[in-house]
Amino acid sequence: MTLKAPDLTYIYYLIYPVVYEKAQALAAGADFGGPSGLVMGTGPYQIKSFSPASGATMTRFDGYWGAKPAAKELDIKVIADPETLRLAVQSGSVDGTFDVPAGSAKAWESLPNARLQFGSSGTVKMLFLDPTQAPFNDVHARLAIAYAFDRPGIVKALEDGHGDSANTISSPFGWANSGTPAEVKQYFASLPVLNFDMAKAKEELSKSATPNGFTLTVLVPSSLADLSGMMETLKQNVKSIGITINVKQVPLANWLDALRAKNKAPMGIVSISADSPDPLSLVQSLVTGGTDGFSAYAPAAMLSLIAEYKIASPARQLAIAKQVVTQLSTDMPFVPIVYGNSKYALNKKYVYTSDITGWTAFGTEWAHYVEAAS
Repeated sequence: MTLKAPDLTYIYYLIYPVVYEKAQALAAGADFGGPSGLVMGTGPYQIKSFSPASGATMTRFDGYWGAKPAAKELDIKVIADPETLRLAVQSGSVDGTFDVPAGSAKAWESLPNARLQFGSSGTVKMLFLDPTQAPFNDVHARLAIAYAFDRPGIVKALEDGHGDSANTISSPFGWANSGTPAEVKQYFASLPVLNFDMAKAKEELSKSATPNGFTLTVLVPSSLADLSGMMETLKQNVKSIGITINVKQVPLANWLDALRAKNKAPMGIVSISADSPDPLSLVQSLVTGGTDGFSAYAPAAMLSLIAEYKIASPARQLAIAKQVVTQLSTDMPFVPIVYGNSKYALNKKYVYTSDITGWTAFGTEWAHYVEAAS
């Protein structure tokens, strides 16, 4: 591959493209990737049946060029309702899932036939505040909101204790390839800690253009109880300083549409993950320089640093990452709440022989690591 410009972060994105056979794709035509056209790929399984509504059945391809996975067949089911999924795992009709909902770990841990596993993740649950719209065109209004979250309490109550308080949108999980562990730890220790402090929240609001408070409406997805719970918690906390938040539950699709709407609300809540183990992976997705992202926050100096980051030496990349993340902590266009953990369930008939992380579900050939329990 020849890039139009140097980009040292591009290597991470090569895990996502699918390699398939050109002749088969051309022959399949418009149905390429569909139930009858399918895909001629390079992986260890071949598709036996496929339905967008119900899932797919795949059988092991023993002519695969690499190591053979233990499982001879994979039956992938589509189960949208979280409780239906849990009951399916409980009954044994489903052996495992990558989709254990946040806040339901206790119910899943009580399943007698399944083991719940946790791992570090690049997922960050946060608010985005539009600095081009009132009241958040004032940094003090943004900081008032930032101090109004009881992050440890949220981790305990809404994440079942599996997660960490977040002081920045760049999770430490994404810094594994940047500097030594000691350097990364020292840097994160230097960042301001967003303690739950309603006195500070009131003080910041008093310095803003809306010292007596304001009213706004925030959409939350009715199917994601953790995000709804976080907004309800914030709503109660800021009431005492004159801020009224109307929390409106909507279907997931409506919430997703609203996040990127042209005339979006000044505040929104989202759970989002980094695309790669890179300190600025998520930052680059959020600092867009346009209206197609969650926020219009895009300082020219930061965009310039992000562009330089892609061609810089490792030492300079580390320096830029620190500068950008520090600036985000000062400007607070995105209010970090918690770093979520990966939560996977697997029937005790099997064991997963590798580490569980945020990359497991989509960044590895996970089926290679599922084996029968001894």
